[in-house]
Order: sequence, then structure tokens, then C-alpha cells
Amino acid sequence: MAEITWISNEYEVGDFGIGGAFVKRGGYITPTNVFTESVFAENNIKWTKCRRI
Repeated sequence: MAEITWISNEYEVGDFGIGGAFVKRGGYITPTNVFTESVFAENNIKWTKCRRI
């Protein structure tokens, strides 16, 4: 088992470089940032934004 940290240059996790999108699943429509954060939390994946130097 290893600790996983997702490093992204996006403003929010789940932005995917397009300002986000929506996921339709089980009759619900969810923004990709909320969906991605939920998936990461369920799988114990941390995330951080890469900061420019």
C-alpha cells in the first residue's frame, strides 16, 4: 500500500483544463470538481495544486 497524492496545475481538481464539466449518473447531475473530490476521498487520494516558482 502506498500513499497517493495527485499533483495538478488546475485551479480546482476536476477542472480538466476546460473550466469543469458535468457528470450525469443515477439521475443526478454533478459538477466534475465535486465528483472528482468525492472519488479521491473514497479512495484515500490526496490532491494538491502545483505552485509556480
